Amino acid sequence: MDSVSFTTGEFKQEKTSAWLVAFIQFAQKLGALDVLGQVKIKMKEIEYTVHQKLITLLLSVVIGCRYTSDINHKLVHDKFAAQMMGMSRFPDQSQINELLRRADHNSVEQLKDVHQQLFMQNAGCLSTTGYTTADIDQSGLIANGKKYELASKGYFCKKKNQRGYQLSAAFCGEENSETLSVYLDPENSHCSTRFDDLLHDVLVKLKDVVKERRLILRIDSGYGSDENIQKIRYKVLFVAKAYSTVRASNIAKSIRKEDWEEIDDCDLRTTSFDGIHAFIWVVFIAHNLISWMKSTVFYESKLEDAGTKTLVEKLGTIVGEVRRTAQKIEIILPEISALARKFVESMQPKYEQLSLFSTS
Repeated sequence: MDSVSFTTGEFKQEKTSAWLVAFIQFAQKLGALDVLGQVKIKMKEIEYTVHQKLITLLLSVVIGCRYTSDINHKLVHDKFAAQMMGMSRFPDQSQINELLRRADHNSVEQLKDVHQQLFMQNAGCLSTTGYTTADIDQSGLIANGKKYELASKGYFCKKKNQRGYQLSAAFCGEENSETLSVYLDPENSHCSTRFDDLLHDVLVKLKDVVKERRLILRIDSGYGSDENIQKIRYKVLFVAKAYSTVRASNIAKSIRKEDWEEIDDCDLRTTSFDGIHAFIWVVFIAHNLISWMKSTVFYESKLEDAGTKTLVEKLGTIVGEVRRTAQKIEIILPEISALARKFVESMQPKYEQLSLFSTS
């Protein structure tokens, strides 16, 4: 692949998303896109391989597609980004829909393994020397359509007569915003059902932090039974929240507006239970990659502290023009955009491994 750099100017011909191109180059440096080739899904491979479809699904999250139909106008027409992945163009929504429909339990486990590999190789929370905070929590995902597999009625905060699922997750908070693990269950499942699984995943991924007694585990009151406390009291430092009716609002105050992500039945991508679970793992992988990109590529730049939502929904919509020369490729961003100017500044070389990015 020829050298790619970013600058500002007037548009002329070939267009692409500068954010997407920069992300692809970063992910390729980590080998993250190659690792997705380990995931096997039984389906015909005529125009595209399963690997190429999984890459497209991941990039659809990165570019801010809220529906699979968004792939048709946010990705399919970006031929430059597709060519970086060895494709003439990205697969359309119908092929991604079929990919998720055919995903099964084995696919979910393989995506979990991909997440594990990338995390152990790149996680920022593994390289810190101070305390690391990990959270375990549960959230409801509404899925009211009758076709959603295993969806059931249950409790959704401030919403009555809803059907859906329970998403149980573990993640590192504070400075390192990184996902650790995730499970999907019918809505009527109690949060304690997945406590042992999440605890195991946290202890495995953060084993060195645990050995050095630097892990602080934060759990909600729903996990705070005597039995669960006994499982962790001699292994990690922990904070167990007491029951409070204002818990959600208090937590909400600590989350920046730009980091909010709305989740509803439109975002689940498929009605297949395993397909939804597989998609959530792809989202968790994408989240970590973006987090690592912010802490390395955007380190000490004006975008280092930018919220993920800002990068995906705002920077991701800025279109650049591709200009090719015999020596290199330039992507020209609109000079009128303040965010585009910050992006170009952030992409200037800081380290040898980022030397692909330069100005003309």
